[in-house]
Amino acid sequence: MKTIDKYSNIEKELPNLAEVLKEALQTDFLDIQQVDKDCEKYKKECERIHFLKNADYVIYSPHVKKENHQNELFVFLDETGKILCHVGGAELELYGLIRPCKNLELSEEYKNSIRKK
Repeated sequence: MKTIDKYSNIEKELPNLAEVLKEALQTDFLDIQQVDKDCEKYKKECERIHFLKNADYVIYSPHVKKENHQNELFVFLDETGKILCHVGGAELELYGLIRPCKNLELSEEYKNSIRKK
């Protein structure tokens, strides 16, 4: 059975993304968001977690319930998809720190599958 790829341009936008992460994103197992570098929380967290200054994206599980976020692991990526660091949910909350990716385009096949649901 063929799966539907979620993003049509992920390889172009994130050429250094690990294959296992790309596959998990394409199948909706994991989600990706951009780090919102304009928000106050970002500026505050950069003082505490220095690698965030180079982070452009974060990958996380949309399936983890809010009460279990402290056990989650976030994968921070640079602008090319290269892994910078992993941070646990007990150390950092993503709320107020991320926004949807503006550069990743949903594939037509994926959009059509959502409309059918």
